[in-house]
Amino acid sequence: MRQSFILLILLITFSGKAQELNNTYHEPSYAPKTGEFLEKEIIVKTDSFALKGIFTYPKNQKDFPVVVFVHGSGPSDRDESIGIGPNKVFRDLALGLVANGIASVRYDKRTKVYPTKMNLKTLTVREETIDDALSAITLAKSLPNISPEKIFLLGHSLGGMLAPRIAQEKTGLAGILMLAAPARPFEDLVYEQVVYSLKLDGSLSKQDSISMKMYENLFQKVKVQTVTEPVLGLPPSYWNDLNQNPQLETAQKLTLPILILQGESDFQVSMNDFNLWQKALKDRQNARFQSYPTLNHLFMKSTSELGKAWTQEYEISQNVSEKVILDIVKFCKTQK
Repeated sequence: MRQSFILLILLITFSGKAQELNNTYHEPSYAPKTGEFLEKEIIVKTDSFALKGIFTYPKNQKDFPVVVFVHGSGPSDRDESIGIGPNKVFRDLALGLVANGIASVRYDKRTKVYPTKMNLKTLTVREETIDDALSAITLAKSLPNISPEKIFLLGHSLGGMLAPRIAQEKTGLAGILMLAAPARPFEDLVYEQVVYSLKLDGSLSKQDSISMKMYENLFQKVKVQTVTEPVLGLPPSYWNDLNQNPQLETAQKLTLPILILQGESDFQVSMNDFNLWQKALKDRQNARFQSYPTLNHLFMKSTSELGKAWTQEYEISQNVSEKVILDIVKFCKTQK
């Protein structure tokens, strides 16, 4: 658990072998029966990039809301499958929503489909996430039977952090939903994860203390006006882009409805971030907040007590909590 931990947390893709008996995805209990909803292959196009995806929608209904999903960090498929384990966050959300008459759009992430086509020297979150999210929203507006006035954006983790910025660029959204969204600078979040990982066994060795200091010094290179060298394998362009677009300030400028959801047992994006969102938006009538005592970063029940949780719990077959589904449904259906 050193550099490898950082990469695991950032990418949310785990190289460890999933538990043999639990690596098969199981549909949630709240999923509708086959034949009660429809799914259609779609293509999200941005310039020369074409990303395959799925439009999941209610059968024999019209004028229904549609939610566009935006992934967390790193390569990810349309279902936001977690590593080689059994859990699929976006697949669960899509099934839960369509069971309640709400459609969704999900697609493979550009960094998964075109890893060798990305210019890693000039990469920013725009190329990684934002441009394709904007294209997906445009596509959603053209899909049959949807209500064009009820298009929502749902971002998870990094996608949640970027949701205000995407909404700022794309007018006409009915609201944004931010799940486990970092409020702090990205480097502060990662440093907290470093410290957490080093303290998992309950003590700090001399080497652990050296590692903490090393990462502290490393992240100080990001806290400058202009970053000039790669940090954690990410180019200066990536860090400079994040520094120039603080998410709290962007969210404060928005007037559209915002729902921020947080698992209280999340060790990747913690309640520190949730509290910062509440503080920044406390006087905004358009913002709502909900946290869940036992849920982790995937909005599934944590199998470890907070302070001892680790990525292995993501390998246990679970589904997104139905309470989260119902809170999302209520938010989408109560917006005019």
